[in-house]
Amino acid sequence: MTNEKKLIEEMAEELENCYGRETELTERARKYLSQSKDKKMKSYDPSIYDGIHTIEITLQQWEYVGHITQRIYGTCKGNTMLDFDFDCENDYLENDCNLKYHEEKEYFSATLKDPDGNTLDIAGRSYDFNNMIVKMEIVDYRRNEAVPGCGKS
Repeated sequence: MTNEKKLIEEMAEELENCYGRETELTERARKYLSQSKDKKMKSYDPSIYDGIHTIEITLQQWEYVGHITQRIYGTCKGNTMLDFDFDCENDYLENDCNLKYHEEKEYFSATLKDPDGNTLDIAGRSYDFNNMIVKMEIVDYRRNEAVPGCGKS
């Protein structure tokens, strides 16, 4: 179990002990843990023609980490999907690091976390954030149900 998962489980247990019962917060913490265990993609279906890739991008400085999740629609596959550049991104992306684009001054800001829950506030231009990318991974690939007949065998 990673330090982050261990910390979440400890916090859930502490909350449960404090209140003497499961609370909504402990349920949410345990749900997060169960989802993160299944985060790895189990199958990459080559028969899907028009799909939706979910890409997880990891940013890191020292031991502080944050993740960005991007969904890409279309017919491309494999390593062509692993092309992320902050120069081309200023729209909302799902993330766990409070990533924001400040349009008026053209910079990004985020808050990275270490395994102990300590935070590191960062800010910079697109090239600074590109230099923080340490990992890109396809974590999900599924048929685009909005395109009838595509990719069905």
